[in-house]
Amino acid sequence: MYLADQDESNGGTYPDAIAVYQNGEIQWREAKAEEDEEGTLRDQRQRAIQERITRDLQYQYLRVTPELIQKHWQFICNWRRATAFCSAVRHLNIQQYEDEVCAMVSARRTIALSEVVSEYSHAEHSVVVAAILKLSQQGRVLSDLDKLALGPRTVLEAQ
Repeated sequence: MYLADQDESNGGTYPDAIAVYQNGEIQWREAKAEEDEEGTLRDQRQRAIQERITRDLQYQYLRVTPELIQKHWQFICNWRRATAFCSAVRHLNIQQYEDEVCAMVSARRTIALSEVVSEYSHAEHSVVVAAILKLSQQGRVLSDLDKLALGPRTVLEAQ
């Protein structure tokens, strides 16, 4: 999507990414090699155009910098690993596992991933982990994936 001032006298820009959240919110993202408030005149215009247009459209605007990525590095690493689990079951109906995990977490209020997985056969472990990750992604179960590495001690909490 090309963004520009109405008369295009200040040039135009493209957002680097557009994120659409499950709740319908939209966020336009601009990736930068470094956070430089001043930058070149072109960078200043680009940022001004993007901030103004996203504000007018009632979208969020996020400038993604190495500092921001470093701040969320554990979360990024965990979800890179989680993608493999979720991709492996994308053609399967795992609703039963999701429902069972939700019930288990609700009953215990707080439970470790290893405790949930131990309730299933070894052959089901990957599917159960995928169900846990999908529930976390959907916000139906809370986790500590933003702070600690995904593993047996990952903490799950009832919503």
